[in-house]
Amino acid sequence: MSFRICSETLKILVSLLHYFFWRIELKKLSYLPLLGTLLCGNSQAAGIEIRHVNTVFANMGQCAAEFFLDGGPPGDELTDVQITLDLRIRGEKAARLSLSVPIVGGAEANRYQSAIDTGEGLCNDDPTAVFILRSATAVADGKRIDLLKTKSVFIGHFKPTPIKFK
Repeated sequence: MSFRICSETLKILVSLLHYFFWRIELKKLSYLPLLGTLLCGNSQAAGIEIRHVNTVFANMGQCAAEFFLDGGPPGDELTDVQITLDLRIRGEKAARLSLSVPIVGGAEANRYQSAIDTGEGLCNDDPTAVFILRSATAVADGKRIDLLKTKSVFIGHFKPTPIKFK
């Protein structure tokens, strides 16, 4: 997982610090947590980021909601990704969405994926509408994991760039 990559990077960096600054008396790796925070603290842990990027009219009273999944830098591969969201409008459930993606992450070619679900309840422009992430699971290293329990799913925000006439 990304933690392993970050941990290995820290070990190498600590070795280099010891080599170059061996005269400096540092107390038994007491600086390691600080280094970890500086180098890895703000980086996304292993898992996926999900963003709602688009909702369009799909015909016959149906709308399609598109979500973008980012598996992060090459490394860990998540397969059979299953995500359930509820669309709530004014606090009431308007729709339940089920997203499924065969693979996210691993190789750079699999880093980004799109997932779409359709339904009548998605056709709205209510400013109180919000998607609630209900569940997210995936298979990693041959085991099904709960991405919510392991805090391996992150919510990203998408702000489209406006298009204007010349």
